[in-house]
Amino acid sequence: MAKSKQPKSDNANSPVTGRFRDEDYSNKSLKDDSRNVTHRQKPSSLRNDKQSTSSPINVTTEKSIEATDLDEDAPATNRHIRSMFDGFKTKLSMMVRNIVAAVVEEKICDLTKKLSDFQDSIQFLNHHFEQLKSQQASTTEHMEKLQKDNAMLNVTVADLTSRLAIAEQHQRESNVEINGIPEHRNENLTNCIMQLAKTINVSLKEEDFIQVTRVAKTNRDDPRPRLVVAKLRTPRQRDQLLAGVQTYNKSNKENKLNTHHLGIAGTKAPVFVAEHLTPANKRLHAATRQKAKEKGFKFVWVRNGRIYIRKNETCQALTIRSLDNLKNIT
Repeated sequence: MAKSKQPKSDNANSPVTGRFRDEDYSNKSLKDDSRNVTHRQKPSSLRNDKQSTSSPINVTTEKSIEATDLDEDAPATNRHIRSMFDGFKTKLSMMVRNIVAAVVEEKICDLTKKLSDFQDSIQFLNHHFEQLKSQQASTTEHMEKLQKDNAMLNVTVADLTSRLAIAEQHQRESNVEINGIPEHRNENLTNCIMQLAKTINVSLKEEDFIQVTRVAKTNRDDPRPRLVVAKLRTPRQRDQLLAGVQTYNKSNKENKLNTHHLGIAGTKAPVFVAEHLTPANKRLHAATRQKAKEKGFKFVWVRNGRIYIRKNETCQALTIRSLDNLKNIT
């Protein structure tokens, strides 16, 4: 082994040597003389034995050397740890990316399926909507046709009703109805009518009356006696009888036609004679009288099945054909 040409420096400035500076101060001269001496390296076995029996100074020195070696290896260790950390971070990032991609793909597949189902539902609903739309158009057209037919039928029914009422009233053109004659079990209505004609000075024979009978009540709770309907041979005879009753009542305002004039004993009750009207005309006649009372009309009468109304003697008479005519009266 070659000798070191560079003189070795002492350990005067080391922390370990400083501790024993005072103790070795007396041997300073020896150290100074021996510092330029080259020492041969002993075998490892001897070094190990020496280390086992070394002094605290050598232990401290070795620790310092080991710390220095660790400091020298620290950058490499940090780089290794950083490299491992970067690798772990990369792997973790890839794992998270893969998981997120898988979840997103699953959600997108689910959403795509739902959109496909929704599209099928929309197509199904659209198909049914078109069917309903077509059916509605057909139904609307059919309803419009029915409305037109209904309007025509209403007009037809109204016309037929009017004609029927006229026909029914025409069948009653020779009839008179008498109200106020009391009912008896063994009554003779023909004799009562003959007595009535005699009282009002109208010449009628028993053969002139085709039929004399009572009719059923419209209201069964009505305490008044049932109407008596007399059918004469001709409408002229009917008009003579009605005119005679009207003349008699005007001439005898204090003693108008009543049950005593007919030879009926008991309480005196007024007797009224009028044209035989259809049920519809009777209701219209009653409504006309009520309207005349409300509006202050003085005259309401019936002639040949028609109902007339007049405000006073100077006003023109109005013909009442329906309830709509009454609504127009002011």
